[in-house]
Amino acid sequence: MMEIAEIEQLVRWLEEADLDSIEIEGPGHGLRLRLQRDAGSASAGEQSANLEPPQDDAAEIVTARGPGQFQDRHPAREKPFVRVGDSVRSGDILALVRTGPVYAPVTAPRDGRVEQVFAAAGDLVGFGSPLFRIR
Repeated sequence: MMEIAEIEQLVRWLEEADLDSIEIEGPGHGLRLRLQRDAGSASAGEQSANLEPPQDDAAEIVTARGPGQFQDRHPAREKPFVRVGDSVRSGDILALVRTGPVYAPVTAPRDGRVEQVFAAAGDLVGFGSPLFRIR
């Protein structure tokens, strides 16, 4: 079981690395931590009430935030994070980009539906490479 101090340290590391989420798994346990960034001066109640998908029906391209190997699933799982046609919520993990021993999550920037996947498992991607189209 993790102590609060350890979770607080994870939050600090996420903030310092400008990451939105981390997922840690071990035998018989798992932890998914997602940061919700403040949107201006909105209160927490106003933020949680604003969970509607954008009214704009335009597709959004999700790109790699760094170079590495595209991973469509967690290394300990058989099922991909998402497939074409899946509904996603803002912050959901879509894939991982592996650089050495580090797995960086690729997250959905908004609520929507996965319309296209541009990379295949194992593909090498660079900073800004298109990975997903979400509408």
